[in-house]
Amino acid sequence: MKLEIINYQYGMFRKNTIRIVLYISAVFLMTNLNALVDAVLHPEIPYLDEEHLIVGGVTALLASILFAVIEIYLRRIAKGIVKQREVEEEIKRNYDIQTVLNLLLSFSLENISLEDLLKRSLNLILSIPWLSFESKGGIFLAEDDRKTLVLKVQKELPGDLQKTCARINIGMCLCGRAASKKEIEFADCIDNRHEIRYEGITQHGHYCVPILFAGKLLGIINIYVKEVHRRSQKEDAFLTSIANALAGVIVRKQAEAEQLKEKKLESIGILAGGIAHDFNNLLAVIVGCISLAKMHLSPEDNIFEILDKAEEASIRAADLTKLLITFSKGGTPVKTMVPIAELIRSSVNFDLSGSNVSCKFNMPDDIYPVEADEGQLQWVIHNMVLNARDAMPEGGVLNILAQNIVVGEKSALPFKKGKYVRISIEDHGIGIPEENLPKIFDPYFTTKKRATQKGMGLGLSISYSIIKSHNGLITVESEVGAGTTFHIYLPALQEDILTKER
Repeated sequence: MKLEIINYQYGMFRKNTIRIVLYISAVFLMTNLNALVDAVLHPEIPYLDEEHLIVGGVTALLASILFAVIEIYLRRIAKGIVKQREVEEEIKRNYDIQTVLNLLLSFSLENISLEDLLKRSLNLILSIPWLSFESKGGIFLAEDDRKTLVLKVQKELPGDLQKTCARINIGMCLCGRAASKKEIEFADCIDNRHEIRYEGITQHGHYCVPILFAGKLLGIINIYVKEVHRRSQKEDAFLTSIANALAGVIVRKQAEAEQLKEKKLESIGILAGGIAHDFNNLLAVIVGCISLAKMHLSPEDNIFEILDKAEEASIRAADLTKLLITFSKGGTPVKTMVPIAELIRSSVNFDLSGSNVSCKFNMPDDIYPVEADEGQLQWVIHNMVLNARDAMPEGGVLNILAQNIVVGEKSALPFKKGKYVRISIEDHGIGIPEENLPKIFDPYFTTKKRATQKGMGLGLSISYSIIKSHNGLITVESEVGAGTTFHIYLPALQEDILTKER
């Protein structure tokens, strides 16, 4: 707009200059009009003397020179003004970018959730006055397996769109393409790349900007623009700067959440371990006394049956204390080489026997062996399978997938480089609400009925602790009404160790 005003002012000044030159020329012509007419009609008579011709010629020449000088001067002034305006706008843009970056970094220092941080960041991006964005958009985060984008925060998006784009497979639609290519995807209208649509969709465009950290995909910033909006390098640079800053903030917040979870588990584990040790000692005395009492009775005695039940309950209580000790640091795993596929099959088949849930296995023959405590790992599988079975009370199919993966430097997983085994346990049950996902590994958190064997709320906490002690990781993805998938990552047995075992 400013440039258009400058061009308009320059044009008016140029027109006025031309008018002045024409006026001077007209005065000269009117003054010598009669002489010029006679000179044309009677060229043999010198009515127009030399003096008039010289004065008229000099006047016209001076007017032309004056016009040329003014023209050059005006052009320089216009260019200088335009350049000054461009410099001022560039300074303003750089200032806005720096302000946004500083605010993003300040958000990371505040005691707020990642979701609140993303919401503030989105509002901040959409508030920049010189950007030609519409005031709506969203931020997606990639799930741990980097196959799906999940919409975490949004502004002014229609309800149908929020449902349709709640989860997007990487590679699908504009956001999925940007995630797959790890580069900005731009569209100035709804084209064939808009694979996800909904009824009542209106024409618009998008900037889909990947959030990357050390080459690893963390998420996508989706910004709406008006139809036929022209892509700008300055907008590209701004959004890339914001995405880079946001990536660092997201990694920091995720690391803080992980540390907080570990500290919470550690503190509760120490308490639980201390109680469990003392309780285990008491149970040993109780079980011993029951055994001695049974030795003095005949199995046909009524009291023998009562003591038998008491002994069984005490043994179950002892099993619980073992789990609590495992949850604490006292349950250090005794690792040996474990053929993981065989362990999974035997454990799952046993746990699902007699139930209305069947299992579909997908495990290659060349799956890596792992170094693990077989008993503890079997308990983790057992707990995951029981949770999946309980999530499908009407029955269904449980999918078990095991695969070899190689973690490189650019992997999004928080592991050292090397070979790993990923075990995926997928049910098609009721799913876990999004607000509960951050809590599922917390001790004593459960959505089941309490005061029952099923509802103690320790299963996932202990599973998490066991896998952590094996230098592994458990992640989860879930959608209400569609089901839940737990991914267990375990380091594969080292080649040198495997050779010695053989």
